[in-house]
Amino acid sequence: MRRLVCAILLATAAMPSLRAAFPQPQGYVNDFAGVIDVATAAELDRLIRKIETETSAEIAVVTVKSLGGMSVEEYASKLFADWGIGKKSRDNGVLVLVAPTERRMRIEVGYGLEPILPDALAGRIIREECLPAFRSNQYPKGILQGVQRVARIIERREPTTAGRQNSTADQIDAPFVLIPFFGVFIALGAFAAGIGVRTKTRNALLFASLFLIVPLWFLVMLPFSVSSLALMTIGVAMAAFGYRKGGSEFWIKTMRGSAGRIDGSALWIAGPSSGSGGGSSGGSFGGGSSGGGGASGSW
Repeated sequence: MRRLVCAILLATAAMPSLRAAFPQPQGYVNDFAGVIDVATAAELDRLIRKIETETSAEIAVVTVKSLGGMSVEEYASKLFADWGIGKKSRDNGVLVLVAPTERRMRIEVGYGLEPILPDALAGRIIREECLPAFRSNQYPKGILQGVQRVARIIERREPTTAGRQNSTADQIDAPFVLIPFFGVFIALGAFAAGIGVRTKTRNALLFASLFLIVPLWFLVMLPFSVSSLALMTIGVAMAAFGYRKGGSEFWIKTMRGSAGRIDGSALWIAGPSSGSGGGSSGGSFGGGSSGGGGASGSW
């Protein structure tokens, strides 16, 4: 019993010292290693305050002389929790930690910002913005470049205090990716929509909606850009082309079957009619779509 009491007392006495291993914050920029010059520190502070005002996200820059025997990941995680970086209700904090003596750094990201600043992107920022400067002992330059890129990402994708909508896709604007990929779906869907309107067949419109629903969602979420303009142009052009082709005898017979030609009083039909009874033919399915989920294996 005495040993148990002693162990509890020793553990309790050690807790303050463990907490004291972390320095106390002195603002947004905490240069405990003494590697950031005054001008760079002022620029970092100005930039971080601007981001906090506009988006409520908090960025903490910390340099330390030693990691205290911990890995940079463990130190960053514990320091992040100890300081409580980011707003409590949103977990939108970022810690940029640099240990020059041990030549280690980490960008620790709060839960609320992980969708827009995932691990892979944080790694790219470190490799592209920070490490090249650090290898030449240009710590102020590397830190500033890294924080500037983090700030740009947050500023472009976080909601502002004025109520700008948050979207994980609102700055995905790579024309060489978006236009070829979504352009195919929009072209097929818009063409089918044009055919369906001209031939007054509901199945054609259902087919069109399956191809258009995801691309149109992205167009709504994306800010107006070259990509969105190009995709809208493709959609309008293909819908007009489909409407024009839908007036031909081939498409009327294909879509309406024995329902015949269309006049002003023609009703909308589901699709080609036939003399056979109801029921689905062997090998066909109900027309469902997949969101891309699943898994693959290898050996």
